[in-house]
Amino acid sequence: MSKHHLSLRTARFLSPDASERNQELTLFKIAELVDLSFVPACLQLAEGYVDVLKLMIAAVQSAYVQGISPTLLIQEINALTTPAAGRPLMPEEEQLRNEWIQIVYITLQTLDYKNLNHSFPTEVEQTFGKVAPVLIRRRQLSTEWKGQEVWETCSQFFATQQKALVLQSLRVLWVTLTVVEEVERCEGEFAKMDAPLKPPIPGAFEKNTEFLP
Repeated sequence: MSKHHLSLRTARFLSPDASERNQELTLFKIAELVDLSFVPACLQLAEGYVDVLKLMIAAVQSAYVQGISPTLLIQEINALTTPAAGRPLMPEEEQLRNEWIQIVYITLQTLDYKNLNHSFPTEVEQTFGKVAPVLIRRRQLSTEWKGQEVWETCSQFFATQQKALVLQSLRVLWVTLTVVEEVERCEGEFAKMDAPLKPPIPGAFEKNTEFLP
């Protein structure tokens, strides 16, 4: 697949009105969305883009909020009869996809997002479970991604893993924090829209007798 090309099936799912069609996301729909977005997200991330990755993260976040465990979500994705890639994922691709899903979950749990708890494989707990608080603190100081600095801070947790692959997964954790911020910002804007109208200037609609005859 070209790095600049999405299948028609994928493009249709990722179109601007897709969110309207998926307001009630079932487990099957979430699994399909994660499956559709994973390969394009990998290709984009290799070039420094994160648009499709954000969509994948948002889908996983939806599963998290619904109380769907990462194990159940992964099982549902594996059960899809028509993989979006047009072929079954290779073992290392499937492992990476599952790792990304677990990274999103463990990041949300570290943030105490919606006060939900899930369990994770020991390997994920011992690596990304320890890294998540580090990157959360780092992001409080700056939202700019600096891969080399992040690696220098977090490499101690990944002694036997390849730097390139670890950095890719750390970027997923970082973008998850971005997605959470964007979702909360949107929720805040919707809350403002639903709030009673207030005068933009203090006293604008108060009775003023100064100029009455």
